[in-house]
Amino acid sequence: MKKEVVDLDTMRAETAALIARIDLGLVSKFGEVIFSAAESGKTVYAIGNGGSAALASHFVTDLLHISQSKSTNLRLKAHALASDDSMITAFANDYGYEEIFSRQLEVLSEAGDVIVAVSTSGKSRNILTALAAPRTARSKRLGLTSAQGTEMASLCDHSLLVESDSPYVVETVHVCFTQLVAAAIRSRVNMRAPNLKQ
Repeated sequence: MKKEVVDLDTMRAETAALIARIDLGLVSKFGEVIFSAAESGKTVYAIGNGGSAALASHFVTDLLHISQSKSTNLRLKAHALASDDSMITAFANDYGYEEIFSRQLEVLSEAGDVIVAVSTSGKSRNILTALAAPRTARSKRLGLTSAQGTEMASLCDHSLLVESDSPYVVETVHVCFTQLVAAAIRSRVNMRAPNLKQ
């Protein structure tokens, strides 16, 4: 069966329309949850697979970068749990890939921490297992997924559900959303927006 070719104009138009519809109230909510956790000395843990793992790592980098500003005393502690190859392969080998995040969170997470979970489909078993783990129930859980990720959203306190069947479009909107969340936190601490190096 011949695969349908991606139409670039359609993809661009769909992505632009969905980005334009991002709920800035939800952006502020994500930012406030993370800001409040940081003020209380809590930690943000970001999880995802593949491109979503890369986005989780990128978002953690943005959060840690905010802590470097001399204009704020906010100490933002954040970790991307897919970034440790040794940990991931050990847990996948010993307990199964479905538990690579839940096992880490059972040890690391404390009440009041924040879990940022990213899954384009919303059906990744290791993400659902992590969000449903008893210990993470004491954390604030934030989700980035698609419209079909209703089970994942039901396990989160706040979720972005992107109305698209295309993983490329969903991922692109997720990237934009996390950049807006980081910008909201920078605004909250009166941090100047970064400029490109000259």
